[in-house]
This record gives sequence, C-alpha cells and structure tokens, in this order.
Amino acid sequence: MSESSQDREVQSVSEATLEAVGASTSELTVSSTSGSFAGFIVPPFVWMILFYIAVIWISPWSQDHFGLTGAPVSGIALFTAAGFMSLTALWAIGRMAGTNVSGAVLVLVFAISALADIGINRSLANGAAGGMHHYGFINLSLMGMAYSGGTLVSRAVDKVTYILPLSVIAGIADIWSVFAGVTKEVAKSKVALNYALFSYPVPGFGIRPLVGATDFLFAALYLSLALKFDLPFRRNAILVGFSFLLSIAIAIGTGLGIPVLPVMALMVILGNWSSVKVTDPREKREALAGIVMVVTALAIITLVRR
Repeated sequence: MSESSQDREVQSVSEATLEAVGASTSELTVSSTSGSFAGFIVPPFVWMILFYIAVIWISPWSQDHFGLTGAPVSGIALFTAAGFMSLTALWAIGRMAGTNVSGAVLVLVFAISALADIGINRSLANGAAGGMHHYGFINLSLMGMAYSGGTLVSRAVDKVTYILPLSVIAGIADIWSVFAGVTKEVAKSKVALNYALFSYPVPGFGIRPLVGATDFLFAALYLSLALKFDLPFRRNAILVGFSFLLSIAIAIGTGLGIPVLPVMALMVILGNWSSVKVTDPREKREALAGIVMVVTALAIITLVRR
C-alpha cells in the first residue's frame, strides 16, 4: 500500500472516529437534556398525584365532599398530614432545583403558574363548580411559583456570604408579615388563603390551607444556593425539611400561626455557618445597614397603619 493510500485510510478512520464520537456526544447531550426536562416536569406532577392519593385516603373521615366543615382535628392527624405533604413537596422542589433550566423558562413558569393560581381561584370565587379536584391544581400552581421564584432569586446571589443577611432580613420580614402585615390580613379571608397557601388533606376535616407558598419559595432558594455554592445539598435539604416539621409542631402545640421561614433561615445559617459567616468588614457594614433599613421600614409601615 502506498504512503498516500495509508494517509487517506488513516484520515478516513479518524473522520469516522470523530463522527462516532460526535454522534455519541450528541446522544449524551440529548439524553442529559431530556433527563433535565424530566427532572423539571415530572416531580411536581408526582407530588400532585400523592396529594390526590392522600385525599382519597382521608375521604372516609371527610364530610361535605371535602369542604371545610369545622370538624375537630387531632394534633397528630394534622401534624402527620401537614408534615407528609410538606416533605414530599420539598422533595419535588429539590428534584427540580437540580435541573439546569434557563432564566427565560423560569420566568415563563412563574408567569403561567401565577396566572393559573389567580384564574382558578377567581373562577371559584365567581361561583364555578368546586370540589376537591381544584386544590391539586392550585397547589401545582403555587409550587411552580415557589420553585421558579426561588431559583430566579438564587441566580442573583453572587456570594455565599450574602445568604446570612438575606436570611436575617427574610426572617424578620416574615415574622412581621405573620403578626402585623400582609399574612395577617390574608389569614382573615378563607378565599385569600387559597391564593397563597398550599392546601393539605387532613383526616377529620377535609382539605384546608396550611403552609405558605413563600416558605417553599425560600426552600427552593436555599436548595438552589446549596447547589450553586457547593454546600452540602443533603444536609441542607434535611435542615429545610426539619424546619417545616418543627414549625408545624409548634403551630399545632401553641395554636398560633408560626411562620416557617425564620426557623428555616436559622437552621440554614447554623448548618452552614463556616461558609456563610460574613468576615469582610465592608460586607458586615452593608449587611447591618440592610437589616437596619428593613427593620426601620417595617416599623414605619406598622406605625402608619395604626
């Protein structure tokens, strides 16, 4: 075989090899994208199926076709229902947080979810036929807003040390909202509660709004930040999940609407203290200034409203 023939053969083999590698890479990319898409789409619908299974499970104890009947609710039943549904919702959000979704898609998901939440609740308020089925779709809409909103916020956080002041400010704002602000006003209206709270099936009572979408938004934020800054994901998922259980237990024990976010923020800060603590003097001043500004603003709003 001549040298030129050998060269042509080697070149042909090389080109064939490159094409094969390219094809494999393309398949891998498509497979990875499909996996990301499945990880983004499947978990919330799996959670909605779990919700309806729970609804069917509690049906023998429900009255008036899953309506709010005022039947007595045991603390254990309430804790079990709220805890199970919160942890499974957190699982779904955690699975979605691990997918690589563009900012444009997140904005679209947030907009569609918000419109769906408003549309379903308005149709019910205007006398549309209700029933148990609409609760699952409201929950799905709230989950879409929580996941997309939390993930979008996480992409604006440039440093891991920003988690500390962000958590403190969010915790203070949430406490104010529950006891003196927006959440307190929303809690006065059963209709308004459906717009902002996840509804869970509870044995002996039916379906009732229990946990705020904002809490899950921050759960998505913390889990996304854990992935972004290489913080232990499993540890943070456990901390966030425990904060839900602890807050629910305290709320049931005291009979008060205890916000989840301050507990969650404290858990995340303590669990990641070595990474999130602020050591730079300039960042310390900026963080303190931000906290003071928020506290001052909330105090002024409270005084003006009186």
